[in-house]
Amino acid sequence: MTDKDPKEDCLEIDQSCGDDLNAKIGVLTRREVEARILAPVIDALGRQFGNAKVLASVRETIIIKRELTCANLRLQALYSYC
Repeated sequence: MTDKDPKEDCLEIDQSCGDDLNAKIGVLTRREVEARILAPVIDALGRQFGNAKVLASVRETIIIKRELTCANLRLQALYSYC
């Protein structure tokens, strides 16, 4: 039995559920675009409300979103909702 990274399962499921943007532009390009969009927003919020507080909130939100998305994709694959 091999230890497979659960994130790889989510990526495979994500690609099989109709999200073809990664296939079109690649994962790294997609993440770069997302980062370029979010960076000025996060910087502005950090200046307004404090960097540490904003970065902690953003980090927590991203982690929760990733976990929920991954769980949802696994359920969709399990029940063939894709």
